[in-house]
Amino acid sequence: MLEIPIKFNDLKCKLIDGANRLLIKTNKIFGDVSFNSGKSNLTKRGKEELDEIASSIETEVNGWKNYLNTCNERVLENDVFVVVIDIVGYADAVGGSKLNLSLSKDRALEVKKQLENKFFELVENKRPNIVFKKINAKGYGEKLPPGISASTNNDPERRVCYIYSVVGPSKLLN
Repeated sequence: MLEIPIKFNDLKCKLIDGANRLLIKTNKIFGDVSFNSGKSNLTKRGKEELDEIASSIETEVNGWKNYLNTCNERVLENDVFVVVIDIVGYADAVGGSKLNLSLSKDRALEVKKQLENKFFELVENKRPNIVFKKINAKGYGEKLPPGISASTNNDPERRVCYIYSVVGPSKLLN
């Protein structure tokens, strides 16, 4: 009779708690990188934001490791941690629509390139067991970013890339 609660506890510790933690953490790591009008190169503040995102991902992996160390059998402890990132670029409404769509894509690709460099440095220097499985970059041109309802043509709040990231053990993200 005691076998069923023991098996349930093992299942809960091994996968259910980890899956719940993953659901709570979804989109937890978030960044907002701004650009100057008509430019796709990062500003000083944009570079600082990407440093913060890389640091947040490292902190998230360490948080998972701490969580796993409290688990009975540590079933995910040696697992590879997967990082999935979506980068979404926008542009203000100055210039033509075609130009702004291209600019927003260039911004997203620049952020992707810079993040890949940061993650390469992180893996090289600290050797966490991380795989950057999917880094997606997409531009939306002059569309309004989330949370912006109305703006002027040259609104700095429109010249952004948003970054959404999920970190977790590969067994939970595959």
